Amino acid sequence: MSNIKVLCLTGFSECGKSTAGEFLSKSNFYRLKCSKLLYEKAVREVPECVDKSIWSTIKNLEKKFGKQGLSEQLVHELINRIQGTEHNYYVVDSVASLPVVNRLRESFGKENVKILALLSSEKTRLERCRTEGEREQLLLKDAGKELWGLKELITNADYTLDNEVSLDSFISNLDKVANIFKEER
Repeated sequence: MSNIKVLCLTGFSECGKSTAGEFLSKSNFYRLKCSKLLYEKAVREVPECVDKSIWSTIKNLEKKFGKQGLSEQLVHELINRIQGTEHNYYVVDSVASLPVVNRLRESFGKENVKILALLSSEKTRLERCRTEGEREQLLLKDAGKELWGLKELITNADYTLDNEVSLDSFISNLDKVANIFKEER
């Protein structure tokens, strides 16, 4: 287990987490999406929480288990997936609370679990939305992530990456961070 390294992506909506996760999954990282893991858990174990979207399903899970309980459920799913595969590098997309990272650090070692915060202005993130409805959803999601402690997580990030740049520059900078992360011991 000492070969396992986990890079946790964090940031507000439309800051580039999915783009980063997709790129890293093609660069020898096994990708775990928090929202997908929680949705799959709901389908398997608490079907009464399943709703029309992943986001609303997660809100239903939060109502059922509370924030701390839902965090524990997520950590349990992440640890099981990581221990159930044979990869060295994992990217967890998208973490919104420091307690989740801290529990992963307890399991895999503080030196092996790092936070990468992706940063984009609200103006840029709103411009990335295609419709007014998407812009409204972005603001609602951001408010929810703030309640989970996203700002604290960003403040405690091991790495930060500015995504106010071109896609090519973002990917190039992400690749540099990924290589630094892989080489750190």
